Amino acid sequence: MGASSDPNQDGSDEQQRRSEIYTYEAPWHIYAMNWSVRKDQKYRLAIASLLEQYPNRVEIVQLDDSTGEIRSDPSLSFDHPYPPTKLIFVPDKECQRPDLLASSSDFLRLWQISDSDGGRRVELKSLLNNNRNSEFSGPLTSFDWNEADPRRIGTSSIDTTCTIWDIEKEVVDTQLIAHDKEVYDIAWGGVGVFASVSADGSVRVFDLRDKEHSTIIYESSEPDTPLVRLGWNKQDPRYMATIIMDTSKIVVLDIRFPTLPVVELQRHQASVNAIAWAPHSSCHICTAGDDSQALIWDLSTMAQPVEGGLDPILAYTAGAEIEQLQWSSSQPDWVAIAFANKLQILRSIRTGFVLVILRWAKMHYYLAFEVAQHFEFGGLSMKQCSAILVSSCSQQRDGRGCDLGGRLIAKVDISPEPKPRRQRQKPLSDPPPTTPFKRRDHKSTTDHSTTP
Repeated sequence: MGASSDPNQDGSDEQQRRSEIYTYEAPWHIYAMNWSVRKDQKYRLAIASLLEQYPNRVEIVQLDDSTGEIRSDPSLSFDHPYPPTKLIFVPDKECQRPDLLASSSDFLRLWQISDSDGGRRVELKSLLNNNRNSEFSGPLTSFDWNEADPRRIGTSSIDTTCTIWDIEKEVVDTQLIAHDKEVYDIAWGGVGVFASVSADGSVRVFDLRDKEHSTIIYESSEPDTPLVRLGWNKQDPRYMATIIMDTSKIVVLDIRFPTLPVVELQRHQASVNAIAWAPHSSCHICTAGDDSQALIWDLSTMAQPVEGGLDPILAYTAGAEIEQLQWSSSQPDWVAIAFANKLQILRSIRTGFVLVILRWAKMHYYLAFEVAQHFEFGGLSMKQCSAILVSSCSQQRDGRGCDLGGRLIAKVDISPEPKPRRQRQKPLSDPPPTTPFKRRDHKSTTDHSTTP
């Protein structure tokens, strides 16, 4: 099958859309998906099929940003027993380790991607089975690769256990009966700390230094309501998020205050299937579900009560129910989603900057201001900052409050103290990145386009 940049318009509109969304059509329904983090493999992803049969497929695809095409390398496509429940590339940004891809289904498998005289190829490196003495092995529902200690992978299973593997020695480091029912997801929160969610409706945190005990962080308000996905905030490990099965609700938790959610996100119109914390911001999360929507939320104000609940700041509507979502840690401007047989790569927002667009005469000038923290200048909101900047710069229009010799520097003083940190400068020659996500305003039902 093929790839496209998915424009619906011609000319300049097509060129603009090429910079914000790319689509790849697989020959089968896509479920598992993951971004590569290696700096020598930009825009590389692995995708896997969801077929109701024993043989399934895994493809490694890559975006060629010069042509706007996502391409599949036939030499890097391979058969996989049963549909993979999850795929993860080795967490090795600096390319110090072998190029590995892990998958879970009936067992945990490690695949090595290598170059040889005959070209690139994928080979099975390890098949890890912790129950060799039995003909039955409980299917693995999920796994997570420890970024702080890449020799460790933790798996979750329907047999109520979590297993910690030493993949270098190919031995089980620890196996725990983690829950009373099936374990649906697992996530690392540090070198020796992980959490899991289960059909018993609980989120539990485990410390490998004390294997006899666990801490229950949260339990569903309705008994035995399964929790199916778990995301641990890598930028601020105090927070994690979980999904309640067959509901439109995402529960955000602070592990310092067990049992009570910090906030519940309830703007999806159907069941939520996937969550992904921003890899470069501690207060942003993306969610996706059966309503075909991917929503980005700003949680910087989640501790403050909001009438009617918190609203997402951005939304994207896909062509079908979104089953998978991944936010790239190596290219944090990009989010990947999977629905039906399509993979889409979307440009997300730059959550660290406010971009103000000023129209002076017939020319566009772009101002990029660094935000001190959480979209704020000394306590001002993003919207207030934008309004002040636009107003102040417009008033200085005749006075040329900027340098037009290639860079634009606004001479703006926005009080109250503290004043913003030194402004970032952006060349006039670079157009601002666009995004397919639409601005969401809880005061209006109308979506507004946004430029990050």
